[in-house]
Amino acid sequence: MKGHDALIALRKQGFKPAGVWVCHAKDHSLGWASWQKFRGHDRYPEVEILPAEVPELLDLRFAMGLVVHVSGMKEYGKAKRLHKALVEAKAKRVITVCGGLIIDSELGEWDGYVPQ
Repeated sequence: MKGHDALIALRKQGFKPAGVWVCHAKDHSLGWASWQKFRGHDRYPEVEILPAEVPELLDLRFAMGLVVHVSGMKEYGKAKRLHKALVEAKAKRVITVCGGLIIDSELGEWDGYVPQ
């Protein structure tokens, strides 16, 4: 996992962004490394979680009280496990997308979602 240590450090200093993006894949744009340069309230931090990492073993304190958007998921089972781990870490809301699966901690789950 990358980007979480910087976010935890800033959270301890009182920085609370509106939300955070979690990229569940190798982030070739390196968004997890560049967001720290921008401290505006409109900037969403980014954390990279690699597919080989175990959701239940991650330090997800960075998510506490934030809206978390998870993208890049390839496996439904792992998507549900990461979603659950973020909810248990006391994220304000978690929205996870994995192919046609959308899980929203407030609105429920849709499998085979196709936008109209």
